[in-house]
Amino acid sequence: MTEQKKAQKAKQKKKDISTEKEPVNNNNGNTKDLQHIHQIIDVCKEHKKDQKFDKLMTEIMQEEQTKTLIFVNTKVKADEISKRMESIGWPVLTIHGDKKKEQPTLEEQKERDQALSDFRSGVKLVLVATQGVVRILDVDDIKLVINYDYPNCADDYIRRIRCTGCAGNTGTAYTFFTPDNAKQAGDLCDVLKESKQLVSFKTLKKLKKLEEIGGPSFTAPRWDMTTLPKFEKNFYVEHHLVVNRSPVEVQNFLDTHKITISAGKAPKPILTFKEGSFPDYIMNQIKKNGWKAPTPIQSQCWPIALQGKNLVGIAETGSGKTLGFIMPAIVHVNHQPDLESGDGPIVLVLSPTRELAQQTFEVSNEFGSLSQLKSALAYGGTPRGPQIRELQGAAICIATPGRLIDFLKQRKTNLRRTTYLVLDEADRMLDMGFEPDIRTILKHVRPDRQIQMWSATWPKAVRNLAEEFIKDYIQVNVGALQLSANHNILQMIDVCEESNKYDKLTKLLNEILKEKRSKTLIFANTKFKVDEISKRMKLLHGWPVLCLHGDKMQEERDWILEQFRCGLKTILVASDVAARGLDVDDIKFVINYDYPINVDTYVHRIGRTGRAGNAGTAYTFFTPNNANKAADLVDVLKEAKQVISPKLHEFVAKYSRGKKRGNMASDESPLARLNAIKSGLTWSCSEQGEKNKVYTLTVVIDDETYSGSAINKKGAKQIAAAAALKVLEPSFEVQPKVRCLDPDSAKKKAKT
Repeated sequence: MTEQKKAQKAKQKKKDISTEKEPVNNNNGNTKDLQHIHQIIDVCKEHKKDQKFDKLMTEIMQEEQTKTLIFVNTKVKADEISKRMESIGWPVLTIHGDKKKEQPTLEEQKERDQALSDFRSGVKLVLVATQGVVRILDVDDIKLVINYDYPNCADDYIRRIRCTGCAGNTGTAYTFFTPDNAKQAGDLCDVLKESKQLVSFKTLKKLKKLEEIGGPSFTAPRWDMTTLPKFEKNFYVEHHLVVNRSPVEVQNFLDTHKITISAGKAPKPILTFKEGSFPDYIMNQIKKNGWKAPTPIQSQCWPIALQGKNLVGIAETGSGKTLGFIMPAIVHVNHQPDLESGDGPIVLVLSPTRELAQQTFEVSNEFGSLSQLKSALAYGGTPRGPQIRELQGAAICIATPGRLIDFLKQRKTNLRRTTYLVLDEADRMLDMGFEPDIRTILKHVRPDRQIQMWSATWPKAVRNLAEEFIKDYIQVNVGALQLSANHNILQMIDVCEESNKYDKLTKLLNEILKEKRSKTLIFANTKFKVDEISKRMKLLHGWPVLCLHGDKMQEERDWILEQFRCGLKTILVASDVAARGLDVDDIKFVINYDYPINVDTYVHRIGRTGRAGNAGTAYTFFTPNNANKAADLVDVLKEAKQVISPKLHEFVAKYSRGKKRGNMASDESPLARLNAIKSGLTWSCSEQGEKNKVYTLTVVIDDETYSGSAINKKGAKQIAAAAALKVLEPSFEVQPKVRCLDPDSAKKKAKT
């Protein structure tokens, strides 16, 4: 009889599992909805948790109506904590596994329902529970979640903290994290990063230390060149037409296309696809695509790459750089031994953004599939499982640095077989802070690899990286050596006030939409501004508009780009996430609603039009707040032989005068600028209470008086400096640490 009951119970359990909906892997995907939950991580020793917990609960009990949910990992711990809290006199409820059986008795069911009812109605404000309560809890006003014990995985952590911050409210999650949880430190760091939490440097340092203790080994391999297998990387066969090409013809080609070669001797450029001596399967695809001739960067760089030499390629956006490294990569792979079980990719392409990685992947798939080569894509914001499976047996990997390092740490892939490495849009990767990740990845690739670095600009940081990690490279620059924009783009600068920008945008779009082919990309500097502009355009005008920024999930991004690419909707409002890697060749207009943070980003933004040899137009709204960027913009306009507004020249002249005035250099702090003033400073002090004082500084500059008040002299100086600079140099943005602008607010600040 007992065996029969066991069999029935097992059968019922199997049935329940089969019908249960599979939980979403939140750690791998959407953590966007965690941004309204303030996550506090307390890294401490196990024996100190009780003391810290009691102190925390004492503070909570002093507040009114703070509904609190406390999670522990075991039933024993739940009962232990609840009894200890009851002994102190705190109102507490308990629910754990023994109180949520699949077929509980009538008494057990009544006890569970009563506990949930009391917690929901606020009769008792504290509930101690185990993980299983997440599935049955339907309380919307929980203000605080406490993880007394950290759960077994990051997915359970996310499910727990989602119990707060429901129904549009904000919430707080307080988590005790001990050395026993060291193996979970890496995943917790990922969750905090993806949900954009502000974590103190001290806490982050402790988590990183625990990650090193608990995580898998991630030390760079010690390469022994005597034992590494040799590999072939020179496959270039110079075509007879190239051999017979005279030096005069070569120089004429270089001069015509403004190609500069430095830091090495380069082979002669190829002028047709046939001269590249590519395999038949590549030539057939080129004919199918209807391409007539290589772009200038391809003509010069293909022979260098096919010879196996290291390369740095600098060219404007839309010049064909992607195909410049993918075609030689496919030839390189087909000359290497086949991949064996456990081998990583032969070709690795690092990209700064997922959009650029996807664009590169499409090109790699188009040509690689012709010779049965498998390409894989790895980037953040999507589940890891499918990407890990795709990496198995892939000869070409296109990845963003962060996701690739995750896979290397987890030993889901390796770079032992990687002999062809590409850093695409290297300047953008450095701007985004990927330099430490790049250094880490390069240490995991064999030293004698073939390496290429491609970029649209050539700043000092990129030069330093090239000098450090690329040996004996040839540098090819197409276009001007200084920063330059595509000459096929008509650049129009509208100098206006901030308040007039939307009206000007409306008039401009009314004219643009009269044309048949009017695909338009509008850039704004913030996600909030992107959403605001797109909503106004939809509600007020009914225009076919899409919006794209960093908070969009990957599936939504793909859908938006596909709608825009196919022309179903012709207006895309975007943040700088689309400034590079947006693979849409027929964008006719680019509008900079907000001028970007620097001129490099400006060049990349307008480079989304005028691609593939087409003409394009870029409109830019330039306000007095952008005055300090006028000089760089004028240089780009001059190089491209564009018409320059006289107002821009006025900004350049005015800003250069402002930098000289009072010996106040623009790269100095407001405090340093004020200290440069030797006269006209007047201090006063007023007492607020027995101990609190408010200091006021008055400064006279050019017969104008500016003042600032704060609870200390340094704050007063900063505020006075900010007031003065706001008039003298409107373009200078300052955020003083002390914001007490009057004695009353200073008094309030002093009390707190």
